[in-house]
Amino acid sequence: MKSAKRYSNATFTKRVDHDAGEHRGEAKIRSPAICDKCGSIYDDGRWIAKESVREILGPESWHPSNLTTCPACKQKAAGVAGGYLKVSGVFLHEHGEEIRNLIRNESMEAHKNNSLSTIISFNENNAEISIETTDEHLVQRIGKALTAAYAGDLSFDFSHENKVARVKWHRD
Repeated sequence: MKSAKRYSNATFTKRVDHDAGEHRGEAKIRSPAICDKCGSIYDDGRWIAKESVREILGPESWHPSNLTTCPACKQKAAGVAGGYLKVSGVFLHEHGEEIRNLIRNESMEAHKNNSLSTIISFNENNAEISIETTDEHLVQRIGKALTAAYAGDLSFDFSHENKVARVKWHRD
């Protein structure tokens, strides 16, 4: 079936991946492998958090033979964030410890499901908390958890071209 879409030079030159795949490895990693920085394990085409290995792969003795660096650790080293979260407001000052615990727990749960989803940096001052993550889904998850637990104003801003999410949560 012939398409009615007209192709132009703009159609082919608009590329979402401006780095032309530089973030991807040269070839598929030999399985099994372990990240030398965080301990995540690569097996059967996916990365598994070291905390979840026994649950997923079973209790039998299993030892990865290849050392490598996972994409999340490469992203941390390069300083490239996929998500940004700003938490602010008077409520933060009053309930700071509870909010930090919620952020930590949501991050750990997301890491169990996807070992490449981690926090790159966590900066805190008197007025706000700033978080950078390796992917856009983690900041969305934390923002939604904050809203579900404490209400407040939640806003999302997406850069669809670069797969970056900016989330702001505020409560006075």
